[in-house]
Amino acid sequence: MSKNTSSVSEMPTIDPQQWQVGNHKDIFKKWIIAFQLMIHTIKLDKKPYEWVLSYKQLERQAASSYPGIATSARKQQHRDAQASLLYFLHRIWLDLLPDIIKAHPLQKYHDVNLEINGEPCCIGTLCLEAIDKYCAPQDEKTLDFLRSRFTAKMMTFSGLSSHSDAALHDFKAKLATTLTEWLELSEDQVYKVQEQALIRQSKGAINAYMLTATEIQKQMQWNKFLESLNIDLAFQAAPTIALYIDLLSKHATAAYQNLSLAGLTQGPSIDKATTAQVTFVATQDEKRIECKYCGGVHEIEVCRKLQAAQAKRNINVLHARDDKLPPPSTSKKSSINSKRFQGKARANP
Repeated sequence: MSKNTSSVSEMPTIDPQQWQVGNHKDIFKKWIIAFQLMIHTIKLDKKPYEWVLSYKQLERQAASSYPGIATSARKQQHRDAQASLLYFLHRIWLDLLPDIIKAHPLQKYHDVNLEINGEPCCIGTLCLEAIDKYCAPQDEKTLDFLRSRFTAKMMTFSGLSSHSDAALHDFKAKLATTLTEWLELSEDQVYKVQEQALIRQSKGAINAYMLTATEIQKQMQWNKFLESLNIDLAFQAAPTIALYIDLLSKHATAAYQNLSLAGLTQGPSIDKATTAQVTFVATQDEKRIECKYCGGVHEIEVCRKLQAAQAKRNINVLHARDDKLPPPSTSKKSSINSKRFQGKARANP
């Protein structure tokens, strides 16, 4: 990221103690005024970038400071501006709203599925908007409505409206919205305890959908998604809504690509040469919010602690034991055992 002309020490911050007891709407209102002034006075490579403060795409693109994406240099300016905004938000809000910050990693900027009219995902702007929405006043009546609406959403399933690129995009966009809603609602610990029940309700909704689905609708093989949950060690170890939605989104992508390869979709067929890395469980090119097993900043597929747990599980099976996966450990001894078990796991897939 390019250097700012403004010192990081000039960032408007929020007192954690005041945040705990104060009115979030008022605190955010005062903070955003100071933050907007800061963004308007600093530059990236001598170029202003206050366009990042606009939530609506048309408003952003109409701003005089908007660089556009017509050339490589302008694309770099676009990315640097979003990265800069995300950096400031990370420094200021990580300890106050960690779930929102972690749900907006810079890697999403490059996710082609999140592009809007060809513009890369403005992940920094989306993060600021999520913080803004979180701080909006919500009385108990409003919260009850939002909880009821989310519960109803988890209890229904309609699959893809058609086998088309647009339908897949809409389906994944709805999943992303569902995840954002959950991250906000789960701040309430009383509602968060319903997480497992909500997952069960969603699985039941998919089962009900498959019972009445047409043969064409069944081609997406949503039942295979449910079966995969039973053998996904990460989900079995930590069955969260965030991971559930992530796996559902990946299944939708993989199943749709299989249909496209078979010529069963309404959109352009997918070139087999470009899908070599795409399989039912492939995730190497898609970044997770965080490791759903240990919480580390890496993809779950390369989590050493999970690999150690998987290896230990294999060893226990050989000894006719059915122990549960151990919780992640950060001890030095666990790290050593992880490396030892990883080797055994490869020998005993």
